[in-house]
This record gives sequence, structure tokens and C-alpha cells, in this order.
Amino acid sequence: MNLSRLLENRTPMEARCFPMDDIDGREVLVVVAKMTWKLSPTGVADIAHPPAQVHFFDVPWREGAFSSLRRAADAVPQKPGTDVLLTGTAYPSRPDATKQTVSLRVETGQSTLLKSLVVHGHASGSQGSSASSPAPPASSPRLPSSTS
Repeated sequence: MNLSRLLENRTPMEARCFPMDDIDGREVLVVVAKMTWKLSPTGVADIAHPPAQVHFFDVPWREGAFSSLRRAADAVPQKPGTDVLLTGTAYPSRPDATKQTVSLRVETGQSTLLKSLVVHGHASGSQGSSASSPAPPASSPRLPSSTS
């Protein structure tokens, strides 16, 4: 069966339709619709073209046994709600900053989602059970961030 014929996408979202087993082992047909936004340096949001692709598997930062996720799979057996993910680069507010708080706020008119996290500069190596102190941006060009 050609599943692409079951889904006619007329939106700016990336959408995919695929079969999988749910958490009880039943066959289900899953539709993932993914909207991607871009933010300007002043915080203005606009729909991104093209949208981010739907990921069927986790995408690690590095190949190997021990790596955090760059992108989590969109295809999972069950999602009780909507995911809101922020992926990007945090630019320090001061030249000597080694950490900075970043936040994401989504307002729907009825409720507000607000998430904040502290982004640290690059820390090299480890001494015993802890990494070195974070470096300022002069030796750490970007403070990477990701939250969900």
C-alpha cells in the first residue's frame, strides 16, 4: 500500500504517515506533522522554509556508544501531547560570559509554556569526576543549547 496517497499535506508543515506498533503491540497508522519556526536576533518568529524533516530514529551528536541526542525521533509508540523543542545556538550577552540563561515562551491565548535553562561554555577534559570550568567565548565560539 502506498501510504503517501493517504496523506495530502496542504500546510507549511513537514508531514509523514507510517505504520507502527503501539505500546500494546497493536498496529496503528501514525501521522506526524512537524512545524518549524525560525527566530530573528530580535526574537521575531516566522515559519521556516523548508521545515525540519521528520526523524524516524534518534540522531546522536556523535557516532559511538556515549553521545547525547542532537534530534529525538518523532516516531514513538505513544505521545500524550504536543512536543515543543528548541534547538539553536546561544550567543553570550557579555564577552567574558561562561554561562547564560536562555528561555523559550509559547503562548496560546489560553495558557503559557515557559522553559528556561542555563547554557555553559565549552569545558575541556575532565579531572576526576568533574569537567574543567567553562571557557569564555573567546576560546569557545558558541554556547550550544537544546531543550524540550
